[in-house]
Amino acid sequence: MHVSTRWLADYVDLPPVAELAAMLSLSGLEVGSARTVGVEPISGVRIEDPGPVWDREKIVIGRVVSVDRHPDADKLKLPRVAYGSGREMALVTGAPNIAPGESGQWCVLALSGAKVIDGHSKEKVLKELKPTTIRGVPSEAMLCSAYELGLSDDHEGLLFLDSGTAPEGTPASEALGDVVLEIDILPNMARCLALTGLAREVAALTGGRVREPDTSIPSGTSPCPVKVAIEAPDACRRYMGLVIEGFTGGVSNERVRRLLALSGMRPISAAVDITNFVMLEQGQPLHAFDLDKLEARAGGKPVEITVRFARPGETLKTLDGQDRALASDMLVIADAIGPVALAGVMGGADTEVDGSTRRVFLESAQFDAVAIRRASRAFNLFSEASTRYTRGVSPVLAAHGLGRAARLFLERGAASVSQVADCHLVPEYPREVRYDWAAARRLAGCDIPPERVRPILSALEFEVTGEDPRGLTLRLPWHRLDIQEGLPDIVEDVVRLYGYGNLTPRLPSEAPPPPRANPR
Repeated sequence: MHVSTRWLADYVDLPPVAELAAMLSLSGLEVGSARTVGVEPISGVRIEDPGPVWDREKIVIGRVVSVDRHPDADKLKLPRVAYGSGREMALVTGAPNIAPGESGQWCVLALSGAKVIDGHSKEKVLKELKPTTIRGVPSEAMLCSAYELGLSDDHEGLLFLDSGTAPEGTPASEALGDVVLEIDILPNMARCLALTGLAREVAALTGGRVREPDTSIPSGTSPCPVKVAIEAPDACRRYMGLVIEGFTGGVSNERVRRLLALSGMRPISAAVDITNFVMLEQGQPLHAFDLDKLEARAGGKPVEITVRFARPGETLKTLDGQDRALASDMLVIADAIGPVALAGVMGGADTEVDGSTRRVFLESAQFDAVAIRRASRAFNLFSEASTRYTRGVSPVLAAHGLGRAARLFLERGAASVSQVADCHLVPEYPREVRYDWAAARRLAGCDIPPERVRPILSALEFEVTGEDPRGLTLRLPWHRLDIQEGLPDIVEDVVRLYGYGNLTPRLPSEAPPPPRANPR
């Protein structure tokens, strides 16, 4: 999993990156390598892909003051850029996403002597900017694309930042620089496939506090026009959704696109980017359907969405354009006409959102890990969504993900959201585990003082609901699906956070058995 430390810092205070990497590795989240973007390589961490280091004095945040036409070339423009302390710089650019008469865009300005990736080379090689004259006009700086800065592979145009990213003249390394950690997430740590889950681990290790974003579902203005039902309760414990009206589409803001790219995902459109952003942040896969396309399929009748297994002879054209013959053990999302998505794996092409989408039906669900794994393997379709589903997603998380995404759609300019359609056949009840002191001591192989155990359990969000001389009764957090064996799993957590280095080594108390001859 690629983890932007700049993004992770939104949810929890972080120690220095090298210290963070060592701390995570010792707690069961191995940091295999890191990628630096705009900053110096970190000592103590293996740098797999060092990006360009942005000179603090020569690569800075700027603001376009004006753009004039080039007197001798139709495709060239002459922007004037302010970059702090009253300084301005005129330069020449041929970028297609800036035009004469425009102003106000926030950008990254590279001055003469700065080193950036050569946008005209097939290989990622650094070049040093030097003063030049282009068609008779001097140019001693350049406006950068995301590709030239090493932020992403996008070099179709200049990188324009969100307003308020940083003041004019701020070093770009300070405003945008990042270290992306490559973390090996084992199946028993699947909760850390979300930035918020990883933040909980960091908070438990450092004694910090997690800053959770608002995931409550906003109040709907009208009943949801889509009816939902589950016909395969063993493979889907919860399916919910709501309708977003008046969505204007377009592209996401720069920060969302940048964080998705650094996390290894390609930005696509505002609607799809919101679902991917929430999946990476919360760990809940989502899917957006074009409601107008669903209604067209319904032929004037109310849209009814059902979670069921595929029927004999059914096919589905998925988002990659492939027509797929479905087996009867594959879980699908279907309307009255037939399947519209392969549950937890990939959506259908007939109902995908596009640039003309204005009404979205947003899906959030819990699907059975085995059912999703079976379909993924059958079609060799492995996605970020299927990875999370095959490692376990809580039905509680479905509501968190839906609420977070709905709020982001509203922030992005959607007019309203409907009330929620929620099919939750078996409500969730808190699970409890007995933490017996003597049994925990046997499992750990050492005696960890109770006064050390209690803070660890609290940091991991276990709630003590009962206590006596022999032990504690603990209520498990909703997000700890990995706790299957009860006490042994919790003792493993306690030892992990107590620190393996704090365990006292000792030899077995009994003598070893006498050797026995083995002639064979």
